[in-house]
Amino acid sequence: MTFPHMPSRVLALGVAAFLVLLVLSGTTFIVSQTDLAFVTQFGRVVNPAAGPVGPGLHFKLPLIQQADRLRTTRDTDDVGTVDALTKDTQAITFRVSVTTTIPRNAVYHLLY
Repeated sequence: MTFPHMPSRVLALGVAAFLVLLVLSGTTFIVSQTDLAFVTQFGRVVNPAAGPVGPGLHFKLPLIQQADRLRTTRDTDDVGTVDALTKDTQAITFRVSVTTTIPRNAVYHLLY
């Protein structure tokens, strides 16, 4: 398919440039400030002994590697209220919440 006002060489150059940009866009990934990530290649973790990669811009092989991210920030979950009695039979109500933080050395085991 050719366009009447566009030479085939310009069209081929445009398609080639688009394909190059598409491949190059897959060479980087960003890990946000609240995440840690591991890079996998064909389903296997690349260098798990080095630990997860931290926040920032990182490079990978396009179409071969992918980044698996895990949010590690502090989360607080509200469990609800609990009613109890003191020794002198006074009724009290507790509001219970659980705060969790994922440590850096647990990211691998939680992802895989």
